[in-house]
Formats: sequence, C-alpha cells, structure tokens
Amino acid sequence: DLPVPGRDLKGVHFAMEFLTANQKKLLLTKEGRLESKWERDHWIDAAGKDVIVIGGGDTGTDCIGTSMRHRCKSVTNFELMPQPPAERAPDNP
Repeated sequence: DLPVPGRDLKGVHFAMEFLTANQKKLLLTKEGRLESKWERDHWIDAAGKDVIVIGGGDTGTDCIGTSMRHRCKSVTNFELMPQPPAERAPDNP
C-alpha cells in the first residue's frame, strides 16, 4: 500500500481486489445467475475509464489485460522497480 494522497478515494483499488472481483464475475451461468454468490455491487468495471496501474510483474500485467478487456479508455502503467539492465550480467544465465 502506498502512502500517497488520494489513496482512499473512490475508484482506487488494490490489484487483487480488482482481479478477484472480475474473476467472480466470470462465474455467471448462461442464464445470468451468479454461481459464486458474488453480489453484483462488488464488481469493479474499468469500461470507459482512464486506468493507472502502479507496479508490474504478473499481477500488474493481469490488471492491464483485464482493464483492456473491459474496454477502458486508456491504461498507464508505472513500474516501481528500477529498469533492468540492457544486457544480462555474465553471472546471470
């Protein structure tokens, strides 16, 4: 969790909160019933929104992909780790 102004604003979510809510949404039956018993109010929809993903790796990439599938307006990704070197070190296979 980053101690930044606005962290507690509406629309700011942890990655796993966003991904879990959307995974539960995929458990709808053909008839539109929720197999997961997940309430529709818990869904987080990125459609038409400007999405910012802070952090990278698999989880950050999953957030970007999920937002794109929602047809978000835009995605901006900020990586927290330093940029990796352009070439591998000799001791790094």
